[in-house]
Amino acid sequence: QVAESLNLPLPNLVERKKTAGASVIPDEDRQCGECVEKEASSYCPQCEANYCGECFENVHKRSKILKRHQASPLIDSEDRRMACVSHNGRPFDLYCTQCDESICSFCVTDIHKGHQFVTLASKNKELEAKLDPTMNAAIDVVNQLKASKEMLD
Repeated sequence: QVAESLNLPLPNLVERKKTAGASVIPDEDRQCGECVEKEASSYCPQCEANYCGECFENVHKRSKILKRHQASPLIDSEDRRMACVSHNGRPFDLYCTQCDESICSFCVTDIHKGHQFVTLASKNKELEAKLDPTMNAAIDVVNQLKASKEMLD
């Protein structure tokens, strides 16, 4: 229910809990992936790389294919997991079952056109139902290990 109320896919929610309190943007994400000297100012979703303005232009203007790439605003690593970089940070609201990933409603008309999808809420319910027994089994194993350790001490 927590994941559903946050409108997040459950695996992302678990990952968020793991990284809570950690630095949101690692140093390597702050710098341009090309020159590694300047601070990045944009993100190319097709290249999956951060660029300073100069490097984005230099890298992408030399190639017919790369010329089609569009720079997106630089989004913090944490936000990138929760928003669509292909559609300017639009929030995820669907889940593509064919690609096994969260998508925004705009993705349905281009990147994931013709794919099968469900709402994030329904995917979260499905994953939550699978997570509960797994968590209970993990708790049982931890308790067994603690009991074994106490017997050895």
